[in-house]
Amino acid sequence: MSVWIMDLSALDPDDVPVTLRFADGEYIDADHHYYDLRLQQSVLFINQAFSGAVLQGSRSGYGQAVLVNTDGGLNYLADYAVDGRDLSISLVDDGTITQYVRGTVQKLVFDGTLIRIILRDPQAIIDEVHPLDVYAGDNVLPAGLEGTTNDIKGSKKPKVFGKVRAAAPILVNTSKLIYQVSSLDADIIAVYDRGAALTSGTDYVTLSEMQAVAPASGEYRAFQGYFRVGSAPAGTITCDVDSPAGAGQVFTQIAGERSIAVSVGDMAAADAVGEVGLYVQEDLTTAALLDSIATSIGFYWFFDVAGVIRLIELAAPTTITHVLNDYEDLEFSRSATGAGSNGLPVYQVRILADKVQEVQTDLAGSVPAENVARLASQYREVKFTNAAVKTRHPLSEELVIESCLRHLADAQAVADRLGALLSVRRDRLQVTARVTTRVDIGQGVLVNVKRLLYSPLGRPTVVLGQTYDGKRRRVTLDLWG
Repeated sequence: MSVWIMDLSALDPDDVPVTLRFADGEYIDADHHYYDLRLQQSVLFINQAFSGAVLQGSRSGYGQAVLVNTDGGLNYLADYAVDGRDLSISLVDDGTITQYVRGTVQKLVFDGTLIRIILRDPQAIIDEVHPLDVYAGDNVLPAGLEGTTNDIKGSKKPKVFGKVRAAAPILVNTSKLIYQVSSLDADIIAVYDRGAALTSGTDYVTLSEMQAVAPASGEYRAFQGYFRVGSAPAGTITCDVDSPAGAGQVFTQIAGERSIAVSVGDMAAADAVGEVGLYVQEDLTTAALLDSIATSIGFYWFFDVAGVIRLIELAAPTTITHVLNDYEDLEFSRSATGAGSNGLPVYQVRILADKVQEVQTDLAGSVPAENVARLASQYREVKFTNAAVKTRHPLSEELVIESCLRHLADAQAVADRLGALLSVRRDRLQVTARVTTRVDIGQGVLVNVKRLLYSPLGRPTVVLGQTYDGKRRRVTLDLWG
C-alpha cells in the first residue's frame, strides 16, 4: 500500500520552528512521528522543461496541496507562519520513501472545509527582471563615476556576461571621458572610435588613478569594466570585452546572481559547446537570459525535485529508464510528428551568431573594408539544410535561432546537430499513467502503444514535462522522441 506524506516547516505562534506532518493514509515514520490523516490532495503540480525556439513549450508552474478541515481541527494553522518555508511531499510505497516535491509555500488559503497550500513556483524569482544597478547621478564634475542629474541618473548600469563585441559603453564622466561597459569585472581588450582602434595603454591599478591620470591622445586605458580615452571622440565609441565565456560558465554566473544552484556536470557539457556573450543594459528577466543561452546551444533547462537547475542537451533518447505499455490503462494523445511549429519536421536550421552589439555605418576612412562590412550587420549566419524534407513536406519550416554563441564554427556544429535531430519525424505525446515510481524530466521512456503503431518494439522518447496528481495517483508526461 502506498501513502502520500507531507512535511511542512513553520513557525508556531511563539516563533518556534516546528514541522507539521500530514498524510492521506495511516503513517508513522521511523522516528515515531505521527502524520495527521488530513491530506486530500497530496500534490498537484506541473514541471516543464524549456528550450525556447528549439522546441516550443510552456513554463513550469507548481500547484497546490489540499488539507481536509471539516471539523475545524486545523484552524490553528491561521496562527502559524508557513510562507517562504520548506515543504516536502513524498510517496511511501512498501517502506520505500521517494520525494516528489521539494519546494516553498507561498500561502495558505482557508476555503470552507479545506485548506489549500499554495506552492511557490521555483521559477518565480527568475521570471523577475534580472538585477542591474542604476547610476546615482551624483558626480561633482570633474570628479565622479555616476553621471549627473542631467545625463544618466537613474539609467541602468550595463553588464557583460562572456565575450561581447562592438558594445556601446556608457559615458559616466563627461569631463574626463570615462566610460563604463560593465558593472562586473571584465577585460576590455579593444576600444574603437568610429570603428578605428585606439591605442591600448597600461591598465589602471585603481579607480582613483583612473580619475587622476589621463591617457595620451589617441589612447585608452582600462580598469575592470571602465576605460578612459585621451582625446574627444570623433564619433561613436565602442569596445570589445572578454570575461569567462563558456556557455555553462555564463549560465552558472547568471543563475548565481539569483542564488540558484545549478548542476555542475551539466555546465561542463554546456561549456564544451562553445563560448557565448550577452550585453545586458535593459530590463530582461533572468529566465530570458537563461533561455538565450539554452536556445543558442540546443539545450533545455528545468528545475529538478531538489530545486537545482538542470541544463541538458536536446537529443534523441538513448537510455531507457521506464517503459509504458498498453495494458497499464494509459491515456494518451499525439500532438505532433515533427519539431516545427506546425508539427512537421524542419527542413532547415539557420543560426545567427557572432553578434555585433552596435551596428555602424558611419566609420572612419582608416577602417579596413572587411571590418566595414562586418560592422554593418549585427549577425553572421550558418545553416543546415535538408532539401529532401522540403520535397516530402512542402509546408515544412525553417528554424531560426538568434544565438549568443561567439564563434561561427560552434554555431555550425549546433546547426548540424539540431538539423539532423529535427529534420526527421519526432513525435510529441502526452501520456497519463498511474504513479508507480518517480519519472524525471530528461529520462528516457519507451512507449509501447499498439494503437499508435509503436508495438512491438516501442518508441523511445524523452520526458520534457510532468504533471503529478497525487489524489488520482496519476502522472501525465510530456514526451518527445
